[in-house]
Amino acid sequence: MTGHPSFTIYIMARTGQLDDVAADPGFQATLRVMNALGLDAVEFNANSAQPAEEQFWEQFDGVFRLTPESMKEELPIFVTDPNNRVAVEALLNNRAIAE
Repeated sequence: MTGHPSFTIYIMARTGQLDDVAADPGFQATLRVMNALGLDAVEFNANSAQPAEEQFWEQFDGVFRLTPESMKEELPIFVTDPNNRVAVEALLNNRAIAE
């Protein structure tokens, strides 16, 4: 799967739109990783107006029980550079004020 936008390829292959990718070693490796992480349970609804990538991330959040609050608590793990952390916290604070 080298040189391809792997996430898009992954979704298309998982939804049966790219049968020729099924035997690709890179795709098989991706499947093993996704299965090990429990992401093989993610389902895609072709009848939804929500894009498949958004469906994936919504379910990803559910699988890992991610909430805005929990992610805010884990910010020091996500953003290790202190300058970047200040910028991210400012963005989060502005968003909270706007809501």
